[in-house]
Amino acid sequence: MKAIYLEEGGSVSVLQYGDIKIPEDCGEKQVLVCIKAIGINPIDCKIRAAPKRFPMTFPVIPGCDGAGIVQAVGLHVRNFKLGDEVYFLQPGFNNHQDTYSLTPNMCW
Repeated sequence: MKAIYLEEGGSVSVLQYGDIKIPEDCGEKQVLVCIKAIGINPIDCKIRAAPKRFPMTFPVIPGCDGAGIVQAVGLHVRNFKLGDEVYFLQPGFNNHQDTYSLTPNMCW
């Protein structure tokens, strides 16, 4: 998958573009979203600039905000169904980011 990612913290110059591996399966409490739009949140820049303040494992694909259409739901998901139009803001910690990827489907 193509993505914008970083392998170390620093200025915008640490951002890289290329192939990176992503998880293949979503969890039982997650939904699979076909991403239609993303946002650049100030926390994305803070995580990039000072990664030691945030628990993460490199490489990191930034991006906490997104919108799209639900493509699949986990076994224990009750509030969403296939075809729902959704938007989300996640805190971006513990490697729960990834909207800067160029794959149309991401799990949240």
